[in-house]
Amino acid sequence: MKIGPHSVANDVRMRRQQFRGAILLVEGSIDSLFLKRFINTDSCMLLASNGKDNALGALEILVDAGVPGVLGIVDADFDQLNESLPQLDSLLLYDHHDMEVMLLDSPALDDLLTECGSEEKIRRFEDESRKGVRSAIFNLAQEVGLLRLHSLRQNLSLRFEGLNFGNFVDSRTFAIDVESLVSTVKNHSQRHDLDGQVIAANLEKLRAFAVDPRLVSCGHDAIEVLSLGLRRILGSMNHSESQPAHLERNLRLAYEHEYFRGTLLYASIRRWQEDNPPFVIVR
Repeated sequence: MKIGPHSVANDVRMRRQQFRGAILLVEGSIDSLFLKRFINTDSCMLLASNGKDNALGALEILVDAGVPGVLGIVDADFDQLNESLPQLDSLLLYDHHDMEVMLLDSPALDDLLTECGSEEKIRRFEDESRKGVRSAIFNLAQEVGLLRLHSLRQNLSLRFEGLNFGNFVDSRTFAIDVESLVSTVKNHSQRHDLDGQVIAANLEKLRAFAVDPRLVSCGHDAIEVLSLGLRRILGSMNHSESQPAHLERNLRLAYEHEYFRGTLLYASIRRWQEDNPPFVIVR
C-alpha cells in the first residue's frame, strides 16, 4: 500500500498517545540513521516519512490540527531557490542543497580524502588548479545542478538518474564539458527534440545568478564527481572501491558531533527547542 501524508500524520497521532516527547519527521531511512547519532533519543522519536512530499504534507496536516512537539527536517533541494516550500516554523532544512552537500562541506570530506585519496595527487591538483578539492567538486556539480534546475523550471522532464558522469567530466583534468553534459542528458532522457544550444544559453543565464554552488549542487552529483576524482586525479581507487554509495556511507560515518554542532541546522533546532518547551531534540 502506498504511504501518503495522511498515513504519516495518522502514525504521528497514534504515537503521540504513548510518547510525550518531540517527534522528528525526516524524509527517509538514511536521514533517520544519520540524525539518530545527534539527537537525544530519550526525549525525541525519529520517524521516516518515505519521501519529502510525505514529510511536508504530514507536517502541514499536523500543524493545522494543533499537534504539538512535531518538527520536520528535509532537503532544501531547489524548493528554497524556487520559494516553493511551505512557511512553517516547524520545518527546518539541511544546510545548503541537501544532506550530502552538508557532509561534503564539513571536515568529513577532508577525513575521507586522507583515508581514500593520494596526498601527492591532491597537492599537485590544488597547486596546478589553484583551487581546493572541495571548491572544484562543488563547481563541477553545480553545472549538473543548473541543468536540473532548468529542467524543473521549464518542465522538460529530463532524466538524471543513472547518468554516466565520465561522459562529460574529464578525469585527467577534473573539468566539465557543458556541451557534452547537455548532449548526454538529452540522449539519456530521449529528448532529442530539444535544442542543445538554447539549453546552454539558458544555463549561462542561470549561472550568472548562482552565487553559491552549494545551493545549486545536488549532493549525489557532487559525490559522483568525487568518485571520478578518487579514481585518477585525486587518488588511485578502483571502480568498486569508489562507488558513490560507499563514499556517501563513509562520509556519514566520518561526520562527527562537533561538525553537526557547527551547522545552521543545529542552531535552528536549538531555537525551535527554546520556542517549544518542554520538547527536546538535541542535548
